[in-house]
Amino acid sequence: MISKSFAFVFASIAISSILAEEEKPKASGAVVDFQLESIDHVTIDKQSEEHIVYTAHEGYAVEKVKEGDSVIKTFDLKEQTPKTVVRHIKDNKPYVVIAVESALHLVLKKDGDKWVELDVADFYQEVLFKGFEAVSVDLAAAVSDKFTETTFGSGKKHTFKAPGKRVLKVVDGKTELIDGDNEVVLDLELFVSGDKKVARVVYLYKGDGRIKEIFLKLVEKAWKRVEVKDAAETLHGINSTFPADYKVVYDGFSVYGALLAVAAIAFSTLFY
Repeated sequence: MISKSFAFVFASIAISSILAEEEKPKASGAVVDFQLESIDHVTIDKQSEEHIVYTAHEGYAVEKVKEGDSVIKTFDLKEQTPKTVVRHIKDNKPYVVIAVESALHLVLKKDGDKWVELDVADFYQEVLFKGFEAVSVDLAAAVSDKFTETTFGSGKKHTFKAPGKRVLKVVDGKTELIDGDNEVVLDLELFVSGDKKVARVVYLYKGDGRIKEIFLKLVEKAWKRVEVKDAAETLHGINSTFPADYKVVYDGFSVYGALLAVAAIAFSTLFY
């Protein structure tokens, strides 16, 4: 759906949405300085002049992001342990994306001599997806050429990947499954084996600025949102290498309602 470099922005560190978060291992601090060509304890992947990825080594987390003498952001590693920082140049304007968690990204843009926070949804819609055609994907229709196809066990995996296009809505005929009002769809995968069909959708939820991961399944000729366990068991039946006890990479979003209190508190403490 988007380029490999853009996809890296929201697929960097795994986390699940559990209220009692597991104790984080102690990490040593690393400093990302955009003016340096080499940084201790950090791998620099210069994919282009407009896109550079900084990844902290095992046992380290990004404690400070800076540009020479100018400090852009500092983290308390007892509270947050960012592993990845991405520097973008779009339309000659610099942006920084910090993966505080897999599901929570902090975006900053340079305004004069200062770096200021940018709403995450605005960043995707107005910067990364600028000029993209918004399309509606109908799960009830035949798989279109907007998807790439790979073998998945006894079936196929179809991934939305159309240059210059992004998913706005996901529908089942006339039924809207994701209407796009509160979601920015980042990834869509469709798994098919005979009459078994499962869709995985990753989207940014505008309500709390976090990335969600949900599953849809064809049940009695209708697509319905299902729990991760249900989807995982079906996918494991199609491909035995897919874990039956799969844990979501981003925030899970239960069909019976997500508890967002902890996410909201965490979100509110991240920014200047």
